[in-house]
Amino acid sequence: MISVIVPMFNSARYLAETLEAILAQTRPADEIIAVDDGSTDDSAAIADRYAPDVRVLRVDHAGTAATRQRGYQAAHGGLIACCDADDVWLPAKLERQADVLAEHPDVDAVGCRVDEFLSPDADPSAMPGRGIRLNHPAPLASALLIRRTFLALVDGYRITEVGVGEYVKWYAEALSAGLRTTILDEVLLRRRLHENNSSRSFADESDDYLRIIQDHIERQRRASA
Repeated sequence: MISVIVPMFNSARYLAETLEAILAQTRPADEIIAVDDGSTDDSAAIADRYAPDVRVLRVDHAGTAATRQRGYQAAHGGLIACCDADDVWLPAKLERQADVLAEHPDVDAVGCRVDEFLSPDADPSAMPGRGIRLNHPAPLASALLIRRTFLALVDGYRITEVGVGEYVKWYAEALSAGLRTTILDEVLLRRRLHENNSSRSFADESDDYLRIIQDHIERQRRASA
């Protein structure tokens, strides 16, 4: 069973496209949970239009990490995927990733390559730090399909420090806890770039993931020495 969690906060502009892409998967999700993080726009009302295919939870504003955690706690699936409310999955994403996990019981999570695109409503001059990346193997929240058994070991999406860059921190903690992951060599996610992306800056993001992987390799090297 696959559960999809969609954390959303003032996401009305992009949410319908995100939900349509999730509903169009060649391997349909068994449940889709949209968690509204105290939005002041029409996000929850838009998600409500997709009932009963989408279940909407309304929570007080607490940030993306807490919103993902609330979705995880409400989900029933043995496989969990998150999709940020401004991203777009390609149709075969869940099918391809579920196949890998079925074939490789030693793998905890499967990612994919990512194409970024500049949202038509975005101002390019407001996008800090770098250009658009294509065919990029980034372990983003929207890119992973992960086993619930692993999430149970790390208390879901809870992290020890919250704020900007919270998913980078969660991924670092997951690697330290022994996350075994692989990345499919195909683009299955389109990541929307706009002025309100939650990363603290696009230039910093790549450096953060590189530092996390390097630190993880160094810890493994020391442990085996």
